[in-house]
Amino acid sequence: MDALYIVSRESVVEAMRILKSGVEADVLLVGRGVIVPVTENMFGKRKVYVMKEELEAMGIPDKKCDNLVVVSSEEMIDIIAERRIYNFS
Repeated sequence: MDALYIVSRESVVEAMRILKSGVEADVLLVGRGVIVPVTENMFGKRKVYVMKEELEAMGIPDKKCDNLVVVSSEEMIDIIAERRIYNFS
């Protein structure tokens, strides 16, 4: 996938609506968005990225879900640089 939707807690409903319409994109949860429970029902089988540093800041460093990909901020820079970005945050 070459698109990445940046999603905060406040924009998760709007992003889910668009993604369910068949858009091919992975998701990056930011800010308080990292506390959103990640389920297949929410984002399908897409990769859902979260930054390790944000999980630690929210007090949930061990968050685990099937589609969840925990990356460092340095790794996220590389992922963002390779993608077309849609910012919903």
